Amino acid sequence: WTTTKAATCTTDGIRKRTCTRSGCTSSETEVIPKTGHTFNGSYTTVKEPTCTVPGLKEGRCTKCGDVVSTVEIKVPDHSYGSWTTTKAATCTTDGIRKRTCTRSGCTSSETEVIPKTGHTFNGSYTTVKEPTCTVPGLKEGRCTKCGDVVSTLEIKELGHSYGSWETIKKATCTEK
Repeated sequence: WTTTKAATCTTDGIRKRTCTRSGCTSSETEVIPKTGHTFNGSYTTVKEPTCTVPGLKEGRCTKCGDVVSTVEIKVPDHSYGSWTTTKAATCTTDGIRKRTCTRSGCTSSETEVIPKTGHTFNGSYTTVKEPTCTVPGLKEGRCTKCGDVVSTLEIKELGHSYGSWETIKKATCTEK
């Protein structure tokens, strides 16, 4: 037998034999069945996945190199970096923090509210207006973080404080 066309993974081949008797030109041919692909289970990544698009792996025939199997590589979860404060929280206002995916080519980000901290008051007051005999005074308690007034107390008016009686004009028999 002489192979006139070799079989491949996907195409049948042909072999031929010729009569060896002198003067005879008779011959016959026979199909050589295609061999089919051989795959050893090894894959090569041809496209890396991103956070939003799947990747691809290919398995190739070890004889001809044709792709005989493909496997999708799942989209991975985002890989967020550390939080960065974009607006600090204050005693009365919420803040904002943000983090961004660290995977190459991904610009996805998350934001989160940082709750306002609330005022802190240590119970200490400062007199801002002294009372008089007829008008009350005022004390203020301030937040130890931001300085805002968080509490006020009225200081009771002092009332009059008379001294000893003093005679300005002595009484007479006719005048009181």
